[in-house]
Amino acid sequence: GLELIALLTEKGNSEAYIRMYSGLSDVNEIIKSMIGDASLTPSTVYALTINVDALKNTTDGEYDDVLQIFSFPQSIQEEVLNRLPATLISMVNARNDAMVISAASVLSTGRSFDTTQITETTVYVYVFENRCPVCVTFVPGDGHAVSANAMILYVEDPSELTAENAVLDALGIPEAFVNITELSASGSGSQIFFQ
Repeated sequence: GLELIALLTEKGNSEAYIRMYSGLSDVNEIIKSMIGDASLTPSTVYALTINVDALKNTTDGEYDDVLQIFSFPQSIQEEVLNRLPATLISMVNARNDAMVISAASVLSTGRSFDTTQITETTVYVYVFENRCPVCVTFVPGDGHAVSANAMILYVEDPSELTAENAVLDALGIPEAFVNITELSASGSGSQIFFQ
């Protein structure tokens, strides 16, 4: 997780990289605000997984569009559910304007690797004191293959994301539909997320 954040930060601090992707000064300024003090040490990390059973059993009409997922063939359901967390992050950024979407896209980065530690699609929200949080989505594939994608979650005041409910509010996800856990750097199995 932190390796991707370091690469994302390096991109944000590279004038040549930013110029190559965007000559717009507005986008450049947004990138600088997203990166903030370029700290690579998160104050908190939250792990989020979608609670598929709760989502499937909701009767709240507000989520009828999302519930259509369960009418898809199984193969499509799995793909959509694996992509859902990353889609939510993009949707949060889209609440702002095209410049924010562009800046977040310029900085997004990804890698693939092998591990047995990731068994379900999980988003790790790395919260920092003086920069926008970064969401790293880990999606298991065939065998032990995992793809990890990092994207900035644009929030105007990163200091507000100090509690689980604030993270969920920023993502626009009802608490009933996710499992959220605050991680510690010394916790068992957490080294993959703090490297």
